[in-house]
Amino acid sequence: MDEIEEFYKNHRAGAQDAAQSYHSYYFLLLLLRMEVGEKIGFEVKEDIHIQKADGTTEFIQIKHTIQKAAQGNSVNLTTLDKDLWKTLLNWLNLIQLPNFENLEKCKFILITNKEEKENKFQDALRAFKSKEDNDTQIFLNKISSIPTNNPEIANCITEFKKLSPSNLRLFLNNLNIETGNNDVIKKIKNEILKKCMNEKYTETIFNSFCSQLQEKKYSQICSEGKYEISFNDFLKDFGQCMRIMYKNCPLPERRLEMDLLDNLESQIFIQQLLDIGDIYQDDSEEIRDFTFQKLHTINILSDWIENKEIYQFDLDMFEEDIMGTWRNVFREKYREIKKKIKEGCSIEDLEEDIKSLAIGILDELRKKQMTVPGNTSPLSIYTSNGYLYLLSDELKIGWHYKWENRYRNL
Repeated sequence: MDEIEEFYKNHRAGAQDAAQSYHSYYFLLLLLRMEVGEKIGFEVKEDIHIQKADGTTEFIQIKHTIQKAAQGNSVNLTTLDKDLWKTLLNWLNLIQLPNFENLEKCKFILITNKEEKENKFQDALRAFKSKEDNDTQIFLNKISSIPTNNPEIANCITEFKKLSPSNLRLFLNNLNIETGNNDVIKKIKNEILKKCMNEKYTETIFNSFCSQLQEKKYSQICSEGKYEISFNDFLKDFGQCMRIMYKNCPLPERRLEMDLLDNLESQIFIQQLLDIGDIYQDDSEEIRDFTFQKLHTINILSDWIENKEIYQFDLDMFEEDIMGTWRNVFREKYREIKKKIKEGCSIEDLEEDIKSLAIGILDELRKKQMTVPGNTSPLSIYTSNGYLYLLSDELKIGWHYKWENRYRNL
């Protein structure tokens, strides 16, 4: 190799870039495996840490190599591997700090794509955990016999000896070294496949997750200096990555069992319809049908959220869209009424005109098949109208010009 090629080789950043990518991919893998109540951090307490729902913290160190053995596999994690001993020394220094958290609630995991071969430290750790030599002194004797001239390894062995027998036992029982972790991208795609259950979407969803994670991680690290995400935040920030599955598929409108309330006429949305003359007191069949539509919509939205067919932020956006449409129609229809009131006309004198316009607003919106954000297939008229009745029952929308003042005390 000539001097120029040697210069280029010494200044290449390929290995660092591969290691950083491996770190990010493994973080995504753990995000996809995250459970309710958990929180994961990137470069906060460790390369990655997981705060479990039971209060346990997992400290995860990620090590990657592009070096290959003669057989073409990644090089081995040998007894004197620098990554191994540097990681162990960092953890030993950490747990000996005065205010370190409860060691019983901590796990320490080294993840590497290096293969395992002839590693005396791992042999000693396995023997300790298998109860063959379940004695801390035997473990210390074994690692003390490892021949080395490396001061960092010698220092690490010394730090092991400083631990009390009880703390050493806790640390060893909660220490795991996972070698041969290749194909992290394949593992991610397998996790996605488990969730979407359709292989044709896997690649698109994978790319969406990678892009979203890169953006979110970069943005939060720049603004807050760290990146942590809870299970609920993961659903909120990354739920859209799964939408490709549902984009062209209608949401399933299951008919769920429901019981009718007593005194249906007392419902606020029914009162609104009665006041504008859309229905009358003796229209019992229509009152019953409209109530069924409202209850159906309440149940079906809850069902979709529970089954992860939509997410709460989808529902929030859906509500904002519908209320925005209603505001536009309301403003358009009542523009002349507002002008007349400003000119001195009383509401009472305009009542018949207001009722006619109110029915016009209602009729226009009843014709609209609404669409949940992220899904291209519109909802049925039955569900769409039920959502209008739900919003008017919650006094978020109304039909009469002065609807807000009429029903507040009902």
